[in-house]
Amino acid sequence: LIDASSNHRIIAETHSEHMILRALKRVRQTTSGTLSDPSLSLTPDDVAINYFEPQLDGSTKIHNIRITADGDFLDRWPNGFFPEREQELFDE
Repeated sequence: LIDASSNHRIIAETHSEHMILRALKRVRQTTSGTLSDPSLSLTPDDVAINYFEPQLDGSTKIHNIRITADGDFLDRWPNGFFPEREQELFDE
């Protein structure tokens, strides 16, 4: 997806924690200069994470989850955080 997004805007809907956490990892590696393949670099401006929260009245509340240059969530997830988060963030 990173490679394909160099010339296109990609919109991906996912329930995959791994996919989101890997994007955060790429942002972190880009910022720290530890990314082995520069074609896989990502900045916070390259990624938009939106969480769609169904409401009891049938509407949907959309949360924009911002990320930092350090590859961390700036905003809290409405329903907590990912259980895999620590392993993905600290396995380097």
